[in-house]
Amino acid sequence: MPNNPVNIAFALFTQSSVRLFIHPDKVNKDLAASLADDGVTLTGYTDIDTALGQMPDSACMLLDPDKTSACLASAIPSGCRGD
Repeated sequence: MPNNPVNIAFALFTQSSVRLFIHPDKVNKDLAASLADDGVTLTGYTDIDTALGQMPDSACMLLDPDKTSACLASAIPSGCRGD
């Protein structure tokens, strides 16, 4: 479908930041500016696993195990998962 309006993205919220992981071609300049004004940092879609892996062990991660891929779940440091 050439004009599919559905975007696939991940969002990572911390107490001090919000990062949206999305393919850069999916966000036009106006939307990017609006998100930046709201404090949202745009990051490449494929960078989510790296970002998760860099979370400090003191971070508490909330995820739905029925909807989270094994790849993303394994990127989360063990100290964040409460294993």
